[in-house]
Amino acid sequence: KSQWLLVSLVLLALLPALAIGGDASSAGKPRSKHAQTLHAKHRASLVTQLEDAAKAAEDGEDKDGEEKDDGEEEEKKWWDEDDKEGLSNLVLVMFVIGFVIMAVAAVFFLVMAFRYDGETDSRQHGPMFYYIVFFVSAISAMTYYSMWTETAVLHIVEEDGERIVFPARYLDWLITTPLMLAAVSLFGNAPVASMFGLVGSDLLWIGALYVGAVESTAHKYFWWGVAVVFFVITIYFLFQELNKADLGRVSEYDADTLRLITYFIAVCWAFFPLLWLFGQEGTGSSSLPVQAAFTTLFDITAKLAFGLFIVFRAPSNEQAAYAQYSRQQYRGNVTSSAFV
Repeated sequence: KSQWLLVSLVLLALLPALAIGGDASSAGKPRSKHAQTLHAKHRASLVTQLEDAAKAAEDGEDKDGEEKDDGEEEEKKWWDEDDKEGLSNLVLVMFVIGFVIMAVAAVFFLVMAFRYDGETDSRQHGPMFYYIVFFVSAISAMTYYSMWTETAVLHIVEEDGERIVFPARYLDWLITTPLMLAAVSLFGNAPVASMFGLVGSDLLWIGALYVGAVESTAHKYFWWGVAVVFFVITIYFLFQELNKADLGRVSEYDADTLRLITYFIAVCWAFFPLLWLFGQEGTGSSSLPVQAAFTTLFDITAKLAFGLFIVFRAPSNEQAAYAQYSRQQYRGNVTSSAFV
């Protein structure tokens, strides 16, 4: 095509010279009507060929541009590609990582529960702790698997765009976080009233987050505010129980363990309302892959830290004896709660 264009341009440039030469050679001789017609057709043919060549060259450039664009699309990174639900491969990879880690943790904690003996861990609720951490890990693993396979994905359509919500995530939190807080309460020898207040406020802030996630723009921030209020109440109850554990409700060793668990839970969970606010459920300032990555990171960190501290910081016999004495002092004292 480029050669055609070059030939046409050369012919067009020589056309005036040919015309002048023809005029010179036929000077003094009148040109016949037939010759004039042939000359006009020849010039029209050359112009037509030149236009065709220019158009072909332009089409060739457009085709090359399209091929270049196609090449750029083919060079698009695999983790940026979306599936039928609009989820990028990076988001699915995060869910796969979460599933694998929590599945391995569930198997590990189940084996530890089967191998439990009273000599190694003489805590009053020792076996229960092992099964709680197993249930937390197993439920979390199933949740990540369901999100990976896109069992339930909600597309909330609004005027400013579409939001993607994972109901399984909130169902996971509604089950696992009360189990974790119940274990913390038992670990700190907390009375029933404290456990009830702790678990109840936890259910309220997670439920409010979910309602806000599926609500319209006009109301979702109200529910986010409600969730933040009950989250603050939950953390307040949690630290109240930690303070009472430090005052002698449990042994110093168990109080140190409880402190580590409390700090990990409080810090990791504090990111969930923030990720909601700036993620898909809220303003949408953060992309879905970023939100999925950080939510998975803090969720796994909180659950693994909780389980590992519960299992591996079993008290010695002397410490367990002191803990038994402390429990006898607090047994039945339902008024010694976070409310008093």
